Amino acid sequence: MKMANWLLKINKKGYNIEEFPVLIGAILIDIIVVVTVVAIANANTERGFDYYGLALSQNLDRIYASDSCFAYNDGFQTFIGALDKSKISSETLKKCLKNENLGIRIVFDEKDVIYNDEFLFASKYSSCVVAEKPYSCEKRELKLVVYENGNLKNTNVRIEGVLKHA
Repeated sequence: MKMANWLLKINKKGYNIEEFPVLIGAILIDIIVVVTVVAIANANTERGFDYYGLALSQNLDRIYASDSCFAYNDGFQTFIGALDKSKISSETLKKCLKNENLGIRIVFDEKDVIYNDEFLFASKYSSCVVAEKPYSCEKRELKLVVYENGNLKNTNVRIEGVLKHA
């Protein structure tokens, strides 16, 4: 009862009615704050984080950004987004991406196709449409430059990847 004294100021006639709405307002604000904090905490924990999707995305970036893959290097620097035609092959792709759970298909101008693991890609990429899937998939449509014999050529490149979760 003493705790309520500082909130409602009990006098000889009873509670001071003028301060009662302030108490109700304070309680409602406290409830709203607590509910909001709990909702935000639950939203972030239920969503989770897709580590496999991040790993797949990093591997796709390597294809056109790394000198050990297809990126053109003039001896001084590597040009991100410029591909060296002499490096473009399935063997280079396999050396560049050393993950047995990763299947990549690269299509150049809708005609030239290379794979790092054709069987894995062909058998698992269709599984990406399934809601409960043990695979992460990604598809990118890019306009890149291909360097060949001193000439630069604009090329449409489609990179598709599937990564099996461990």
